Amino acid sequence: GRNIHKISIPPGESRPVNVIVEPPGDAPIGEHRINVTFGDGSVTLFVSIIETEVRIIDIRSDFPDQMIEAGDTATFSITITNPKTTTADHRIQHTAFGEAANWDIRFEAAGRNIHRISIPPGESRTVDLIVEPPGDAPIGEHRIDVSFGDGSVALSVYITETHEGKPGTLRLTTVNRDGDKVRGAIVSAYMNGEQISQIRTTAAGLLSMDLEEAIYDIKIERAGYEIRWERDVRIRVRRDTDIGIIVLERKSFAAEVRVDVPSKTITAGTRPVFAITIENIGEFEDTFKLRVAGLPHGWHARYMVRGTEVEVTEVFIRSGESKDLDLEIIPPHGIGIGEYNFASVIESSALVYDEALSLSIRGTIDMLVGFDRLRVEITRGGTASFEVTVRNHGRGISLTDVRPDVSAPEGWHVEITPRTVTRIVPGERKVFNVVVIPPADIVAGEYRLRMTVGSDQIEEEVEFRVIVVEGPFLALLGVAILIMVAIGLWVIFRKFGRR
Repeated sequence: GRNIHKISIPPGESRPVNVIVEPPGDAPIGEHRINVTFGDGSVTLFVSIIETEVRIIDIRSDFPDQMIEAGDTATFSITITNPKTTTADHRIQHTAFGEAANWDIRFEAAGRNIHRISIPPGESRTVDLIVEPPGDAPIGEHRIDVSFGDGSVALSVYITETHEGKPGTLRLTTVNRDGDKVRGAIVSAYMNGEQISQIRTTAAGLLSMDLEEAIYDIKIERAGYEIRWERDVRIRVRRDTDIGIIVLERKSFAAEVRVDVPSKTITAGTRPVFAITIENIGEFEDTFKLRVAGLPHGWHARYMVRGTEVEVTEVFIRSGESKDLDLEIIPPHGIGIGEYNFASVIESSALVYDEALSLSIRGTIDMLVGFDRLRVEITRGGTASFEVTVRNHGRGISLTDVRPDVSAPEGWHVEITPRTVTRIVPGERKVFNVVVIPPADIVAGEYRLRMTVGSDQIEEEVEFRVIVVEGPFLALLGVAILIMVAIGLWVIFRKFGRR
């Protein structure tokens, strides 16, 4: 009644033992040989299997067919039973057909991904098959087979609606080591090394970025903080992928430099001022050295504390504080018109910050109109002539299509030579000859006329006077008439005076 493995037999005696043979239920039909040895003796036994019971792994799912929209997840609960008399230790595998071959499919148990299961005889194990089709999966039925050892089961996912081209959403929150929200962090999404999208976090450190379904590397950066990468972030159609709270580590020495207007347009002869703010966003206080790089020859520049005339070459700023400065640029006299580029250079203990600046210097437009005489006196029936000089008194800009015009009373005739000048460059002057012809029957007197000199750039208006006087013949005729009147009065007086 006991299992034995060793026997002691005295001389001349014998001992009976039983050989118990228990083949498994699935032992193959046929003759099977068994050798029994004891010392130098042996015997051969034979067991013939005339009938076998085939037992295979049983795999079942209560819901083998599921209907979902593209981009959603189908979860199949699968129960695997081992009916055999030995432990079943195998890889659990799936085979997807057609479009489903490219889907994300995995097995989970106890909250972990698995690929191999060991099931003792007569016991069962339950695992989940997770099927995640992409958002553009085509409508229709898609088959997936699951196998374990010699058992298998057929499952299917039916896509009821596809969402091709619709985005998913990446969400995250940026904070510093103290738990304070980090605003303005730049979040960039990369795919295969190429930047796909970029956006900044809000004042509350929050970000919501729409992306097409794919796997991305996410880069989070902010001035004064170490760069942070989140690799292999999967974005699904119509889903929020929240990668949680991203803690950014502050650098020991760092600054944020802001220029209100980095590009200015000025007229020649003025001094532009760039407003610059330096904020110490590092962990420690720091001294920042100030200089300007790339200024053209003959130019000068100086930094001043805003609101004062105090010139500085470096500033001390405590951590978390800022300093407002004015950078005054002093171009040399007679600077040419054009575009000039240089940089404000601010050097901390660890880094150098270059802020590109540019100046566009344009010319000034000015026109001077002069007469050789502003008052012309003529006799009735005569003509008035004078010269008008137009000078380009501006800098850098030519006057084009210069055309004088005189507003005269009705009946007056004005001739201007030349009628127009195509171009007058800065510093140059042009002379126009003006002839004014009043009507023949004009009454003597002073007449005010207005000349307008126009161009494509500017217009000037000047007033001049024409004085018309009587001719010498009329003056003599008047004198003769007066003499005749006097003589007539004298004759009448002599003849009739005494009566």
